[in-house]
Amino acid sequence: MGQLAEPYRMTLQAVYKHLRVWRTPGVSRPHGPQPRPVRLETEALTQMETWLERYRRRAEQRYRRLDALLATMSHTDDKGRHR
Repeated sequence: MGQLAEPYRMTLQAVYKHLRVWRTPGVSRPHGPQPRPVRLETEALTQMETWLERYRRRAEQRYRRLDALLATMSHTDDKGRHR
């Protein structure tokens, strides 16, 4: 584990803290004595990317509809007449 921390100038404790944060979303460590190998579960990251992309597309669609509505509103006065 010290080898993992060395290039980033982090303490071993900081590495363990970061790994605890990542454990659920995509890092696994087998049970056993120290040091234990760490493995990045790329499937979890792929699922997260898919979820984010879906919501990004939805947000973009909503913004496009809002832009269109605001464009029509900027061309009408308070009584709904075109300027």
